[in-house]
Amino acid sequence: MCSLAKHLAYLKCIKIILLIISSIVISNAQTKFDSIFAHCYFPFDFVGFSFGNGNPISNGVFTKLGVEYRFNPDKGFFIRGNRDSRKNRYTVSSNSISNVVDGPIEFTDWTLGLGYRFKLNRFKPTVSLQPGWTNYTIPIVSGQSNQYVVDEISNSSPILKSTLSLEYYITKQAALTLDLSSFLMARGTPLWNDNLSIMTISLGLTTVLF
Repeated sequence: MCSLAKHLAYLKCIKIILLIISSIVISNAQTKFDSIFAHCYFPFDFVGFSFGNGNPISNGVFTKLGVEYRFNPDKGFFIRGNRDSRKNRYTVSSNSISNVVDGPIEFTDWTLGLGYRFKLNRFKPTVSLQPGWTNYTIPIVSGQSNQYVVDEISNSSPILKSTLSLEYYITKQAALTLDLSSFLMARGTPLWNDNLSIMTISLGLTTVLF
């Protein structure tokens, strides 16, 4: 009987020790999980505009979605990835790509790069440079007589995005953002042979997920 009681007491001690170890492991894991997400921010736009800058692309609308990892949440270097959308119109001369010389064009940009954040109290200016790839669609018309079909063709090109941003922090982990970006497409891109630069300006918000 005495041996059984000692055995049960031993098992109880083991159970208590395992519970303590499990609690410590779970607590540390949660702290690490929370720490990682405290460095992750998600910038997005309320409204944005793109400017053709006098080239074949006219003015249009612009939106962005992104994810950003900050090595220091307050200042210093960060890594940012973006999925941006630009909707414009284009005007070009006759070409072998499309028989529509004046029509809508939509860009979808995927970029990833490095930036730096400066801290000035509630204001934090940032600069970033993001190489990537853009996919764009343009219309093409086929048919004959009075029957025509409007379709789309897609092209892609390397792109370089540079951004100046000003953040105003309304809370410790949420800020209003004003971004000024430049998108530079590669020389020799179909429809236009020269380097194609488009400027955008947008107002948005950046915040942590949790």
